[in-house]
Amino acid sequence: MKTSKSDFGPEFRVLLVDQDAAFGCRLAQALDGPCGFRLCGHVVDVAEAETVVAEQDPELVVADTDPDHTCALPLLSRLAATRPECRLLAISLQGEPAEAERVLRAGVL
Repeated sequence: MKTSKSDFGPEFRVLLVDQDAAFGCRLAQALDGPCGFRLCGHVVDVAEAETVVAEQDPELVVADTDPDHTCALPLLSRLAATRPECRLLAISLQGEPAEAERVLRAGVL
């Protein structure tokens, strides 16, 4: 049986907060298809992310929490507190347990 976007319900809006344009392009390509996701924005800084969140009301925010880059951890923390219906995904190249602990302490589950 062939599936279509409508089989998965309405499109699920995703915002990417990351400075890596290549990663954002790959994510957009992965989301494009019958899975029901739609990239509603790819921004490189937290201030711009706040604007897109207010305008697009994404259901998922994927954000780079590396301190050397966007350090979107404060944004994720605010969203966890003010928009509990929004799913949050922290990504990091750090790979250290301390990084995971920082994310969990910020309220991102």
